[in-house]
Amino acid sequence: MSEKEICAVGRDGLIDNTDPNHRRFFEVRKSTGKAHGELIYLRKDGSKFIGDTTSVIVDGGTSAFVIVRDVTQEKEAEKALRFTQFAIDHAFVEVYLLTSEFRIVYANDAACRALGYTREELTQMSVSDIDPWHPRPGDPEHTDNWRMFRETKHCRFETSHLTKDGRVYPVEVRSNHLVFEGKEYSCAFCQDITERKRAEETIHQSEEKFRVLAETSPAAIVLHQGEKFIYANPATMRISGYSEAELLGMNFWDWTHADFRDMFREHGLARLRGDSVPLQFEQKLTTKTGEERWVVVSVGKIEYRGNPTVIATILDITEAKQAEERISNALAEKVLLLKEVHHRVKNNLQIICSLLDLQSDSIPDERSRSYFRENQNRIRSMALVHERLYKSDDFTSVGLEEYIRDLCKNLFDSYLADPGRIDLEVDTGGLSIAIDKAIPWGLIINELVSNSLKHAFPDNRSGEISIRFNLNGDDRLTLTVADSGVGIPPHLDFMDTETLGLQLVNMLARQLNGQISMESTTGTAFTIRAQK
Repeated sequence: MSEKEICAVGRDGLIDNTDPNHRRFFEVRKSTGKAHGELIYLRKDGSKFIGDTTSVIVDGGTSAFVIVRDVTQEKEAEKALRFTQFAIDHAFVEVYLLTSEFRIVYANDAACRALGYTREELTQMSVSDIDPWHPRPGDPEHTDNWRMFRETKHCRFETSHLTKDGRVYPVEVRSNHLVFEGKEYSCAFCQDITERKRAEETIHQSEEKFRVLAETSPAAIVLHQGEKFIYANPATMRISGYSEAELLGMNFWDWTHADFRDMFREHGLARLRGDSVPLQFEQKLTTKTGEERWVVVSVGKIEYRGNPTVIATILDITEAKQAEERISNALAEKVLLLKEVHHRVKNNLQIICSLLDLQSDSIPDERSRSYFRENQNRIRSMALVHERLYKSDDFTSVGLEEYIRDLCKNLFDSYLADPGRIDLEVDTGGLSIAIDKAIPWGLIINELVSNSLKHAFPDNRSGEISIRFNLNGDDRLTLTVADSGVGIPPHLDFMDTETLGLQLVNMLARQLNGQISMESTTGTAFTIRAQK
């Protein structure tokens, strides 16, 4: 027969010429007279099957007797079995097949790598060789465990494995009960859980640190998931008056004061959603006994046992609030008292001015009356400081701009029949001055401006008076009072005069630890430099 000979097996078919085995098959049969092997056959419908073929030459080489058996399904089953074996051998986890006596009859590659044994070595061992803590056959515990395993068909537990080099590592074991050809087996899948154990230990240590911190904290610390408390430390119970069991049965906003309840609930739920809300705020709580307590709440979001959780630290500030209120009330009383003191001082100085004014009316000598007027202006400059302090909310300093303008207005009205003929320029750069320095500076300005008004502009001349305050880089104040008048006579020594006004200016400058200088090229300019 030719290589395309027809064979009879169930359904007629032809040998597939593309099968690489058929040429070798016929060469063997030709040389030996018979051959056996697996060949690919084509059915009439074009489909293929694997045939287990036996062929013998008969009739002196003119014919061949051929027997073909379809083994396609058997081969596919063998292939599937080999693939399953391959997959198990290369599985990520350790796989073992054990007898009911816990002898190892199979171990995959992962098991060999993990334990350091070859597969041949492992199949000569029992579970107790790799897990010294496992019950041995014959122990009552082993018998009970296998009976329960047979009933439940599966089990899961954690243990440790011992490697060939003596290293011990933790594993999680998942095992299924199998029966094959009347014998019982355990198919065990083991996974190294070293990293998981480390993570669990880290979490445990972290939780232990949190517990110690929370248990000893003077501030209340609470956790809530959703709207329910899941943890409250001892300080929370002291502040609220509720027991731990009562708190864990409450919504986190239940103990909030009615005025803050909606806001607190909204903030807590928004924090769980991850929305942007204040990290810290003040509110009132109502204790179990109905007492209102002020607290400051600091909140954050954490992951606790796999769920989003809000952690809140609550610090009782009731006593601080009460102290703040007492201080505020005391400060208000102090402010009121200081206002009253400045008001009374100002009134008393005005009374003195009025008395001097009445006294001057009875003096016929104009020179003597001028002395009274000068002293009245000096007293008014001091009274003006107290008047500005009385009207201000700041009792530590006086704004220079308004003070100087008010002071000069009184002087212009006192010395000039026509105040409009003298221009006034004031530049203080927005400076304020301490109360203990305001009166001496005010008296200096009073004297220098009074001198200019009395002497610098004779015969009703017009002109200008300028007052400038500057703060230098060395924290020193510079005051310049200048006029565009006729100037001081050349023979006059302003440091040594018989007039009270310039004597007072020199004395006050020394009191301020300052230096005074004068220029008289165009008009007159006095400059005083002193510490602020």
